[in-house]
Amino acid sequence: MELLAPAGSLKKLKYALHYGADAVYCGMPAFSLRGARANQFNLKDLKKGIEYTKKLDKKIYLTLNIYPHNQELPLIEKHLKIVAQLKPNALILADPGILVLTKKIIKNLPIHLSTQANCLNIQAANFWQKQGVNRIILARETSLREAKEIKNQTKKLELEYFGHGAMCMAYSGRCLLSAYINQQSANKGNCTQPCRWPWKLTNRLTVELEQSNKSKKKKQTQAKFQLEQNNQETYILNSKDLCLIEYLERFRKAGIDCLKIEGRNKSLYYLVTVVKYYKQVLDATPAQRKNIIKQALAEFDKLGNRQYTTGFALGQDPQIQNFSDSGNRSDYQMVAELTEPEFAEKVEDNNYKCYIHNAVNLGERVEAISVDDLKTVRIKKILNHDGEERQSAHGGTDDFCYLQTSQQLSNWTILRKLKPE
Repeated sequence: MELLAPAGSLKKLKYALHYGADAVYCGMPAFSLRGARANQFNLKDLKKGIEYTKKLDKKIYLTLNIYPHNQELPLIEKHLKIVAQLKPNALILADPGILVLTKKIIKNLPIHLSTQANCLNIQAANFWQKQGVNRIILARETSLREAKEIKNQTKKLELEYFGHGAMCMAYSGRCLLSAYINQQSANKGNCTQPCRWPWKLTNRLTVELEQSNKSKKKKQTQAKFQLEQNNQETYILNSKDLCLIEYLERFRKAGIDCLKIEGRNKSLYYLVTVVKYYKQVLDATPAQRKNIIKQALAEFDKLGNRQYTTGFALGQDPQIQNFSDSGNRSDYQMVAELTEPEFAEKVEDNNYKCYIHNAVNLGERVEAISVDDLKTVRIKKILNHDGEERQSAHGGTDDFCYLQTSQQLSNWTILRKLKPE
């Protein structure tokens, strides 16, 4: 089962691949439904990313999954001609019109149907396959049971399933709140996420939500939520985050071809942590799996999150929404990243060229996250880019510095610490 990771920048693309992703997805801001706000790609970086990915014998999928109006079609045709020259491994799209243009302009390019097209049944899957779609990224509302049924009826059609990341309160992410409130459309990749805000009604109202879920054994479980809205605020629109790392074997046995991680707008720290543990679980033996999952869940709790849910995968989770708050902020912060190996240089033993994200001090203990390890090291020396010793280093600039650590570090390591109180 392929592990597919998000890439919001060329740097994130490289880290995702080195932490175990088999493939990455990315795209230009103007054409990416969920990547416009923090997307750092331009054509130059996109070309570099494709070349870099293929050099590692891995795959890269470009996103062109917006829903365009008439006036945007000429720009899309122009972009498709550029895509034809770039030669990615596949193109991710949602709009039937873009599908027609793609087949007209680019020959023999695999096409992946975006989750935004909300495909969740056998007939829809068969329809899209007849239109030339090679892979369907199933809607998040599709259960594992339904995905298995689709796979059994469409043997040659690849299926991709979201395994981890943010969930949207709107059906398949088709939300208009951001456009209505802030004039920034989620369906143009620029969602301001008003669903994460606290809401309250001007009049008193008590709402009782009751959801039931019947299993094959006809057993019924119920969950009730009492929401009283008066002068207090509620986060009724706020969805929890998806986490399916405990159930990967079920997806593999169901015939899912690709497991997708959400998060082109997420931090580098988030990216390497999530990709690392999903890859470890996918590669683990049955005897190893339980312990790795336990480690993974502990690390995921250290990331900023909105609490975790299995979403619709196992049948709708009655507690898919987080009513209490907008999410838990991480107690940790990323303080530094080792520069890429081709640019790295050592002044002396265990002295590494780094880019600083948050303040790090001489003598401080920090945790080093690498592809294969997690360990605590002490900062023994700090030198600025001119080689002058310093008591601390601070983020906010593009300047690098040198950190000497008490233990040896490997390439692609990031350093984190507990946030100061």
